[in-house]
Amino acid sequence: MGTPLATLAIISHERPRLRDRAAKSLLVSLEHAGASLPVLVIESSRDPQPAPDGVQLVHVPHLNTCVSKRRLAIEMCRTDWVIMLDDDCLAAPGAIGEMLAAMGSADHRQTGALFVTTEFAGAPTWMFNAALHSDLAAGFGLDDADGGDVSWAVTTLSAFRKDAALATGIFPQDDLALPAAGEDVDACVRLRAEGWRLRKLAGVLAMHEIETWNSFWANARRSLRYGAAEALLVRLHHQHARIGYETFLVSAAFGVLCASVLPGRSGGWWRPALAGLSGWAAGVAASLHQDHPEASAAEVLVQVAWSAAYESGRLRTAISRRALQLAVQQFNWHDAEPARFTCAPHRSAARRLIITGLAAAAAVVGLRHAGRRR
Repeated sequence: MGTPLATLAIISHERPRLRDRAAKSLLVSLEHAGASLPVLVIESSRDPQPAPDGVQLVHVPHLNTCVSKRRLAIEMCRTDWVIMLDDDCLAAPGAIGEMLAAMGSADHRQTGALFVTTEFAGAPTWMFNAALHSDLAAGFGLDDADGGDVSWAVTTLSAFRKDAALATGIFPQDDLALPAAGEDVDACVRLRAEGWRLRKLAGVLAMHEIETWNSFWANARRSLRYGAAEALLVRLHHQHARIGYETFLVSAAFGVLCASVLPGRSGGWWRPALAGLSGWAAGVAASLHQDHPEASAAEVLVQVAWSAAYESGRLRTAISRRALQLAVQQFNWHDAEPARFTCAPHRSAARRLIITGLAAAAAVVGLRHAGRRR
């Protein structure tokens, strides 16, 4: 028997029940493919439970970030490819067979990574629906299960060519020191910069457990991490960044500017500050309603709170790195190709900035009126 084509690795932390479900789905998918491949669980839990039969447990309590465990999986494997599955995801029965077939195809000789479409599975709550009707789930490509080249994708179930991964230095622990988030896009940018293709397989080949998205606080923490991750992406890949009118500092500053030109006494610093915050919130709500018309008013209000958490993550990273530009620039999600720095805003900028300015001005007028009544 020759060397296996791929190693399977589950990335896990403190979720033994979900981890074991993920492992069993891989074993079923392997059996369905008629293949025998090494299966690892790379676990950073303090006191991990034994892995299911047929799965090797790799306990690394000192590696407490997702990116560091992904890097370890690549370095440990003795195969050409490593297939990674998150512990809150399930591989479809035909997933491993599809991935192995793609890896052995001549059409994929220049492919550095393979991705799949992931759908959610389980009993949704109202909070999950609010997240689904927002930008939080946008990266999963829920409405697009077609195959072909992609610019970047999420790593719920994904495969990386080992020599490409090592040559491009993907999953750098020191650069992405977050529990999770951002490592997928960073890896994609690095691979594409070195000429490797990123391919997505057709069909839905993975399922994501809904329960990890079913609470307000889970999604708030996720938003906080995503915001911090975007700031790090701007730092690491400045050629993919642009002035972000959507960021809190830029949007709120514009609101303060609009509020400050109104005649009359300002009544102190707090009124324009509150006006700027109100303008930002109104701009976010308008943008969310435009991009997700299926979201209810209550869902939009919750999404604004998650957006505040997102911007908090961005600001925290900018402060910790002592780099203000990380708070006012945005990763250019709309253009996968690197470009010179540009001030050109997204096409919906005018509408959102007008709403931001009007809301800030209205907040100042309301505050002054309330002050005169007192």
